Amino acid sequence: MVNSANANGTSLRKLPAVGIDFATIRNDNFVYVDKTKIIYDLARAKGAYFLARPPRFGKSLLISTLKELFSGDRALFKGLWIDSSDYPFEKYPVISLMMDVDCFGKGFLKYSLRDMMSDEAQKYGLEFSEDISAGAILKKLVERLSKEKNEGVVVLIDEYDNPINNAIDDLSLAKHNLKELNNFYISLKTLMNTGKIYCLFVTGVTKIPSDSIFSAMDCLIDITMNHDYAEICGFTAGEFDKYFGAYQDNILSRFKSKKWRPYIKTVDDLREEIFKWYGGFSFDGEEKILSPHSINCFFYHKKFDNFWSATETPTFLSEYITRDAYNLATIETQKFARSDLLNFTLDNIKLAPLLFQAGYLTIKKRAADGKYFLGEPNNEVKDSFQNFLFEFFKSELNLSVTDLKRDINNALANYDSLALENAFKKIIASVPRQSSFSYGRNCQGLIFLALTITGFNAMAEVSETEGDLELLTIVKSPPTVFIVKFNYERMEKTPGEKREETTKKLLEKGIIAAKTQIEKKRYADKYINEYPTVKKVAASIVGKGDISVEIYDAF
Repeated sequence: MVNSANANGTSLRKLPAVGIDFATIRNDNFVYVDKTKIIYDLARAKGAYFLARPPRFGKSLLISTLKELFSGDRALFKGLWIDSSDYPFEKYPVISLMMDVDCFGKGFLKYSLRDMMSDEAQKYGLEFSEDISAGAILKKLVERLSKEKNEGVVVLIDEYDNPINNAIDDLSLAKHNLKELNNFYISLKTLMNTGKIYCLFVTGVTKIPSDSIFSAMDCLIDITMNHDYAEICGFTAGEFDKYFGAYQDNILSRFKSKKWRPYIKTVDDLREEIFKWYGGFSFDGEEKILSPHSINCFFYHKKFDNFWSATETPTFLSEYITRDAYNLATIETQKFARSDLLNFTLDNIKLAPLLFQAGYLTIKKRAADGKYFLGEPNNEVKDSFQNFLFEFFKSELNLSVTDLKRDINNALANYDSLALENAFKKIIASVPRQSSFSYGRNCQGLIFLALTITGFNAMAEVSETEGDLELLTIVKSPPTVFIVKFNYERMEKTPGEKREETTKKLLEKGIIAAKTQIEKKRYADKYINEYPTVKKVAASIVGKGDISVEIYDAF
């Protein structure tokens, strides 16, 4: 990204684009947010570490920084915190591997890894015969280089899980690549235990503990959610103010001249909006971090926009939503243990760790029991996921979001029970035929997602009912708030009774049950003073697709 000037005409440092390494940033006068104080402890302590962060969050820059630090190139660190510390800048042999290799067919990864390791060996003047595997080359290379440095070799692996994530929509290929990676990584544990590796640092998006590198290497210390390293990637509020203050002045003058977002009148207004759009990430439940890629793009393009990469969302997520929309609808009301968020297996892909590790959800707060609540970090990510859901409803459910929004809006505005019933019926018509319990929950989840994607201020409230989570949907459409309670009844036909008669009877039973729950739990009470009009909505779902809706007055 090119240089720009501030409002006074003073030249500003260039903003780095994706993929620019540490040496280029330092040599070519790009902006570098100094992370060396955090890196110091990692560099001084012999060990093996793993860090997971979402895509485009600075992992590759961190790896290239470590590479130059362990290479002893002190000149690149002039003026940074570590340059004035007691760090000795010793030179180590460094093996730095970026796992962006060809992996899109069975057998491809094996040869891609071997080519990568062959190229790495040639940097040190070493060649190996073609019949030696990538893992064997890695082992021999570390053993050879460790003879030059008694303390051992530094091995840096960036995006270790890239061959798995790139194949995640084809589980057969993903598992094949997983096996190849395990064969490649397995020698590192022995090399660590024998002292031939001084430091092993591994980054990725996901952690796959039972299948891959973490079963082959139990020596890795996971610092993903460690408070001491929460700020190692991305920008803190203090770093943002220190390194991007002049850029804010530049942007503010442009906003004023173009009359963009007229409510932004001061630098403080602009800063607040930037944090709403690109901040909010947290990996420990305490420190809040801004997305480095999005901040650089914002100041380069000089406008608020969605710079989040929608391509990071695996296509199989669409299938997951159709099978378990209820879980997605209630995910921000649930609590998750640390292991829930970090463990990820190909045979049991769960929504919470998938969205957390991809950056679509982040830690909002830590509960008293040590578990975490999740939520969308900012407007940019929310917009990205809304776009994904928009395409999901359009392509997977064959529903026009525009038409759906119009139908629901007219139904709510006119308190039209039948119109709302018909709108809900269109949504649940596409729900897969599952067990009765799963189907009923899934219908509720899809209706909730439909309300959010069509622009309604819908909130999910979950309460514990007989050991199960009970979904209550609150739709705020000023001046009215709607309390929506669902009830699901299995289709159990009475002998000698027509299906239509049974369905009608069960739908009526469900409406009564939903109303009873609304009154018993006094759901509407807390909205009495906040909204002039409070409406209750009882929704009854029966069998596989029959629904009845009744909108009625709260009091």
